[in-house]
Amino acid sequence: MKDTIPEEIITKINSSIKDKKYEQTIKIIEKIINDYKNNYYLYVNLGACYSSLNMYDKALEAYNNALKIKEDDEFLFSNLGNLMLEKKNYEESIKLYKQGLLINQNSMSCQIGLASVYTRIQNYEEAHKIYLSLFKNEAINYNVIIGLGICLLYLKQFEKALPFIQKAVELNPNDRNAIKSLSTIYHHLGKKNEAVKYTNKADGVIVFNDDEEEYQII
Repeated sequence: MKDTIPEEIITKINSSIKDKKYEQTIKIIEKIINDYKNNYYLYVNLGACYSSLNMYDKALEAYNNALKIKEDDEFLFSNLGNLMLEKKNYEESIKLYKQGLLINQNSMSCQIGLASVYTRIQNYEEAHKIYLSLFKNEAINYNVIIGLGICLLYLKQFEKALPFIQKAVELNPNDRNAIKSLSTIYHHLGKKNEAVKYTNKADGVIVFNDDEEEYQII
């Protein structure tokens, strides 16, 4: 078993991942992995590629092999948490993100991941606490801004949600989720012209239901 991966192979792997050539990267890694069975780098990247291809069982196997080699990497627990989130195993996802935070309580990826799970399971209060804490230190992080805005939206704090979702749309004008959220906020604030404007920028149709009326913007 060899110890050091040649630099040209590392460069080739990194380049393939950067170009999102995940199947090609998998072939490169699997061709050499038996020669470097204790190489953490290979298993982590193999897991990331399988995860990107939605091949979650193979991704999990690769990540678990990486975990046997190195147990104190917050990013590995973040990746595992993301994987469980995609598999809708929310309880396990929360557990993994929290394990990462035990290694590094300031881990941005684990905190955002944990907040994402809480949002997915509609625990908006807990998600809001995490996003708000992150916002104080990472005000320009897109995931934090959109996450905070969406939590406030679902908590029906529309005035507070508005500047965050506006900023999200400014940072990423192609995010339809942000655009729809902005349209929804304007609707609840009684600004129907603005709601129409942003609905048209999304898919052209949003149905709003509330106690007083039901209407469709087309």
